[in-house]
Amino acid sequence: MNSSNQLTSNSTNLHNYFFIASIVEASLIAIIGFLGVTFGIIGLFIVRRNSFLKGITGLYASLDLINTIIINACHLLWGVPCALWSISDSLPFLNYFFGNLIFTSVALGFLPKVYLGLSRFVVLAFNGKYSERFERTRRFQYASMVIYPLCIAILYSLPGCHCVFLTKSKNYFWTEGEQGLRVLFYAQLMVSYVFMPITTFIDASIFWMVRKKVFRAARQRTSQQKTEQLRKEYRLAAQMLVNLVNGILLNVSVFISKDFYLDLIAGFIVNTMLWQICTMTVSLSYVVFFKEKRSKALAIPLFILCLQ
Repeated sequence: MNSSNQLTSNSTNLHNYFFIASIVEASLIAIIGFLGVTFGIIGLFIVRRNSFLKGITGLYASLDLINTIIINACHLLWGVPCALWSISDSLPFLNYFFGNLIFTSVALGFLPKVYLGLSRFVVLAFNGKYSERFERTRRFQYASMVIYPLCIAILYSLPGCHCVFLTKSKNYFWTEGEQGLRVLFYAQLMVSYVFMPITTFIDASIFWMVRKKVFRAARQRTSQQKTEQLRKEYRLAAQMLVNLVNGILLNVSVFISKDFYLDLIAGFIVNTMLWQICTMTVSLSYVVFFKEKRSKALAIPLFILCLQ
């Protein structure tokens, strides 16, 4: 009798623990997801109005932000209800939709980062000598930024390759089975492993070159226009460095999740919290680095014009 009561008590305590853990995890997903989406949308408006991020550079930045918005929106709109009420199994279509969308969005944001680094490296390393040649590859860049995410979306839509939100106290997005894991590894991780050393070298070199130019300009008397241009370059280089660090962290987290056993709390932290925090940080970096102050000299005539 005592043994039966003890088992019942342990089962109740375990149920209460998982219930409280689900509420805490859902709250964390909701808070970070909301902040990530908010910073991402604000970042889009800032990028659109920024005088430095024009043309294809602005497109790179916008696609990067759309990627972060989708990731946090999927966690907010689907991860939170699934963590609270475990509805993923009862609504498989929505589970596949959000799961495939969130992993496809990673592919959407990958190539713009690579092309942005290459474009800035060509400008800074060769003083703009080969910028026009790089600009001629614009159609190839556009095509690849469409085709690669589309191919990833098609692969994840195949039976057995879907991505889903895992419940039962796991509460993170992952592949449905072994075939989906192979798609993740060969179509995304392997590509990332190839380009990560290249982008690391390029982004670090850009930051070093811009920093060197800024210090050189500080020692010499340069025009205000040139100084402002260097500041904008420096902010862009700093944002690219933020992207680089977050990309390395996320690749390490996927490698750990794929090859090592993680308990429930560790799995949630590595696969959900780290992913959301990294994408939120990227969105916030656009808001911090690229928000421009409006000219007061322009604001006064506009105010007088409105009074007239």
